[in-house]
Amino acid sequence: MVNKKVEIGINKPSIGVLTYFRTLGPGLSYHKTTLDWQREILRQGYDCTLYVKEGCNASKEMVEELNMSAEIPNVKKGGYGYKEEKADWHEKSVKKLLPIFERVIRKHDIVITHDYTLLKDYVVLQDALRLALHNVVDVEGKEPPIILNIYHSNLSFKERPSEVDNFDKYPERLRWAQFPHSRPVSLSHSSVQEIANGLMIPHNEVGVLPNPFIAPSPELLEELGSKWLEKDVLQIMPFCATRWDHKGIKTILKLFGSFKKNGVSSFLMLVTANGRGGNGRKNCQKMVEFADKCDLEYGEDYLITSLDSKKWVSGVPSELVNELQSYADLFVFASRCEMCPNVLGEASRNGQLVVIPDNLSVAHEISSKNVLSFNFPVKGAESYPEGENTFYMCVAREIYAVWQTNHVVQQKSYVRTNYSIPIVFKKHFEPLFYKPTPHHYPDIQKRSWQKLREQNEFTTAVD
Repeated sequence: MVNKKVEIGINKPSIGVLTYFRTLGPGLSYHKTTLDWQREILRQGYDCTLYVKEGCNASKEMVEELNMSAEIPNVKKGGYGYKEEKADWHEKSVKKLLPIFERVIRKHDIVITHDYTLLKDYVVLQDALRLALHNVVDVEGKEPPIILNIYHSNLSFKERPSEVDNFDKYPERLRWAQFPHSRPVSLSHSSVQEIANGLMIPHNEVGVLPNPFIAPSPELLEELGSKWLEKDVLQIMPFCATRWDHKGIKTILKLFGSFKKNGVSSFLMLVTANGRGGNGRKNCQKMVEFADKCDLEYGEDYLITSLDSKKWVSGVPSELVNELQSYADLFVFASRCEMCPNVLGEASRNGQLVVIPDNLSVAHEISSKNVLSFNFPVKGAESYPEGENTFYMCVAREIYAVWQTNHVVQQKSYVRTNYSIPIVFKKHFEPLFYKPTPHHYPDIQKRSWQKLREQNEFTTAVD
């Protein structure tokens, strides 16, 4: 079985995620990304609390699943350049937020904020968090947490807020919006320099956390791990385990063995139905034995769902099979006989490079002229002049050559191997948890607690 165990909370920092969510809409990509990240952080074994506004519309099930805490009070938000006459309102709002922010800083080793330092109407949140840091770190003496400020929007100085009287101070205002012990985090490498310029900091102090465009259902990651997301070439093959021989599974295993020998990064997932009872279980064991002969390593090069899943005894639910198929980029169909194969049509619908047998007429009937076809049955391999192994090595090379020139499957593979959430987490997000935050610009650290309006600046803090 694939090793899917994750150490829960062992020597891992505690994390608090600050949002200002109240209405969670499925159509809001910003909300979806934040919730996907919360699921992944928890799945990776971290103690992580997601803080949302009081009265958030999250269901009881979602609150439990995502370890939500609806403690952030509702306050009026204000933009840049609020004048002296509004200071009383501003300070009341800050004091209302202060207790929860202080608790977050005391409790957690890492504090993640979403757009707190960017949005022009989040000045109250910025000031409350800055004052909470001062009270807990400077006054109480707690070790400062690592603060990661994730920017979901791009910086732009082309249009200044209408309230700002002096445009020259706008970049300076963004600089004051940063918190001590914090690191700005961009969603792309392309925006790093722009953020660095806007905040007047070196570009290497800006972290990068790409959006996870592919966030598989939690059940899939829990039951099947994530190794299959990492390989360049991926095939998802649904079939009935009791009929594995008729479905050409041996042929597919030989091909993937040849991919490996040709140095191709590839993974085959055999999605089995009825894989644990009677002949189904025996056939799964036979597949493992045959894969060994093809030099395929279980869990690294292939897996069989009925051997890996704890609960999918009679097969993976159809909606999850469809989801798995959407991630694949190759579909080798080597069945000996079919009436009208649904899986072949589904593979084509999902934009996969399709490979079919020469002599299966129904496969040609429902396929375009752009599919690849080979004489897959054993007789075809045996009749190859230099033997079966050479035949499969040549076929694997030809399939991979076409795969490399197909722009659709190339893009699918690129997005899956670079922007799947477990991969982005390990490559980009988790390293930020253990990377010390920059402490340049001591003037920010020193002056950030003062009322900047006393220096004729914008109202950005309270005493």
